[in-house]
Amino acid sequence: MPRTMAENGGRSGGSFRERARVWHDRRGLLKGTRHLVFLSVLVLQKRTEDIRECMHWALERRVPVGRIREAVLQSHLFAGFPRALHALEILDEVLLQRGVTEAPAKDRIPPRVSVRAWLRRRGRELFREVYREDAELVIDRIAAFHPDFMDWILEDAYGKVLARPFLDLKTREILAVAMLTALDLPRQLTPHLRAALRAGARVRELSEAIRQLGLLIPRDRVNRALVRLERARTSL
Repeated sequence: MPRTMAENGGRSGGSFRERARVWHDRRGLLKGTRHLVFLSVLVLQKRTEDIRECMHWALERRVPVGRIREAVLQSHLFAGFPRALHALEILDEVLLQRGVTEAPAKDRIPPRVSVRAWLRRRGRELFREVYREDAELVIDRIAAFHPDFMDWILEDAYGKVLARPFLDLKTREILAVAMLTALDLPRQLTPHLRAALRAGARVRELSEAIRQLGLLIPRDRVNRALVRLERARTSL
């Protein structure tokens, strides 16, 4: 099994591609998804040169530009706007360097509707799909912290971003699992593990996505996420 960052005493030498190649050819997770998992956490960590190299590598492996762009857009929910914008700037440079011209896909909002109400409704529908029977309990708990924040989650996070049609829910949840693992936020990780499984992700896919992060994050975070994965599997 590939050695983790912790087992190698921190970040090992060589380029990102050289360090990540051992993971690339492993079975259990589609190569395109594996690239997006790495990219999402690299954006989170603002590792500029590794982001650039990961993007080049993904394009060489024919990962569609639209999926790369969507992964970066989604990352702002976890990494913040500045780091997502930084990554979008890098992507623009990479595409220019490679002579790739592809306009960003724009989400379509039905005409003659209240945009905010439509986004909130779309977001609530997806939120219920993710949290299932716990959805209303989670909404009430977060709204108790601050009702405006719950509105932002439904309207912006779920309605504007996660419900966009340009990346399937299964992939979005795998990327969410990766970023929450890197952030070491177990209480938020668990429902997204369940959501990924409900969206069709196999346990092995999630295990692979989590384990490959050992290249980028401490091993104890990987181990805690794997324990959560097993609990999520047995709870469904």
